[in-house]
Amino acid sequence: MMGAVHAKVKLTNAVDEELVNRGLLAPRLLREHETQGLVDTGAVSLVIPTIIVEQLGLRIRSQRLAQYANGSEEIVGVTGPIIIECEGRTTVDEALVVGNEVLIGQVILEKLDLLVDCKNQRLIPNPANPDYPVAMIKCLGDVSATSRCNVYASEYISLSLPVSQKTTIYFKIKRNVNFIKQPIPISDLSDNLNSRTPNKPQPKSKGKRMTSCPPSSAQANSSIKNEWHCP
Repeated sequence: MMGAVHAKVKLTNAVDEELVNRGLLAPRLLREHETQGLVDTGAVSLVIPTIIVEQLGLRIRSQRLAQYANGSEEIVGVTGPIIIECEGRTTVDEALVVGNEVLIGQVILEKLDLLVDCKNQRLIPNPANPDYPVAMIKCLGDVSATSRCNVYASEYISLSLPVSQKTTIYFKIKRNVNFIKQPIPISDLSDNLNSRTPNKPQPKSKGKRMTSCPPSSAQANSSIKNEWHCP
C-alpha cells in the first residue's frame, strides 16, 4: 500500500502470562504471536483477525458496534486483555475482532507513546520521552496531604505502575494550579496532627490519695495543657 506504515508487533495472551508468573502454567505453553501490523491512525483501538484470536486462545468477552470509514456499521467481538509489544515498548489492551490483518490504532500509539514518521514510513518514540512511554494525566480531585507536597515539588510528578512482569506504565501528572493556593509543609502537618492528639488520662494509684501539685518548669513551658498529679 502506497504510503502505508507497518510495524512489527508481538501479541501475547495476558491471562497466560499471569498464570506463568504465578507458576500455574508452563512457560512453553504461553501463547504469543508476532506479525506486521498496519498503523491506522483512523482506527481507535487494536484490531486483529479471527485467526489470531484462535492462535492466542483469547476469550471474546463482549461485543461492540464498530463504524467503518465509509459509514457502514457492524457488531464485532471484543477480546480479553492482550499484551502488545511494539518498538521495544509494551502496553495492555483489548482488541476488536474483524478483518484479515492487524491494525494498530491511535489509542495503542498513545499508550506506547509512539509517533508516526510519515517521511520514513515508520514508528518512532515521542522525542519528549525517548527512553520510555509516558502517560499524561491532569491531577484532579483531592489527594493526601503528603501528595500535595510532592505535587508542588515540581510542575510534574512521575509515577510508575507495574502491570505485569514485562509491563510497567509510566505517568507524568501535571499539577492543577487551581487545586490549592499554597503547598503545606510537612512540619506544619506534623504539628497540626500532634496538637489534635487527645491527652491520655493519668493512671490512678490504688490505695493512695492523689493530690494536685505544681508542674515543673519544663512542663509549664509545654504548648499542650496537661494535668499533673503526684502522691
